[in-house]
Amino acid sequence: GPVWALDATPDGHGVASAASDGAARIWNGTTTALALGDGSSTMMSLSYRRDGALVATGVADGIVSVWDATNGKQVGAQPLAPDMPVFQLTWSPGGDRLLIMTASGAKLWRVPAWHGTSAELATRLRCALHWQLHNATLVPAVPDPAACR
Repeated sequence: GPVWALDATPDGHGVASAASDGAARIWNGTTTALALGDGSSTMMSLSYRRDGALVATGVADGIVSVWDATNGKQVGAQPLAPDMPVFQLTWSPGGDRLLIMTASGAKLWRVPAWHGTSAELATRLRCALHWQLHNATLVPAVPDPAACR
C-alpha cells in the first residue's frame, strides 16, 4: 500500500517507513530488518528518537506506539481519541518528549530518557505511561513516579 511517512535512521544507514498496510518497517538496504505493528490500522506517521534506540509510530485509529528499534518490541502505547489519526510525530531534541499532531491539535507526551535494555525501558516508562508489561502483554496501569528514580 501507499507509504505515508519515511524517516532516516539517526546513523544514516537505514530508513523506516509507515504504510497503509498497517505496518512500519525498518529497512536495511532493500531488505526489511524489522516490521512493527499488527496491520490493524493504517500507519500514518513515524519518528526515530535522536539516539536511534526508539521509534514512535502513529496510526489512523489514534494510537501512538513506541518501539525498541533494535528488536521491534513495543515498549509503550498512548491511545488518543478513537478515529483521531496521528498525522505527525516529532521527538524533542533531548528525546524525553514526543509531539503528537492530530486533526484536533497537538499533544505532548513525556517519555523518560532511557539508555538500557528493553526490560529497563519498560520499568522507566511506567512513570509516565498508563500501562505496564505483564508477561508479554501490555495492560492498563496507573503511572508510577517512583519508577523514574
